[in-house]
Amino acid sequence: MTFDVESRKVDLPFPLVAEETLEALRDCHARAGVDYRAWKRQFLQWLYYEGKDPERRQGYSP
Repeated sequence: MTFDVESRKVDLPFPLVAEETLEALRDCHARAGVDYRAWKRQFLQWLYYEGKDPERRQGYSP
């Protein structure tokens, strides 16, 4: 899994959003899928960069 923050390119070994989630979002408003995809990417970037050492709780707020 790699994140290129400057070019906003994400290389994941799995789909960013599951097909079942996309199907559920189709019933919502038009921007729901776009908003969810953006949120999911930001969340995964946070996990990748900040949540690196959960055993020692490093990267998490106190």
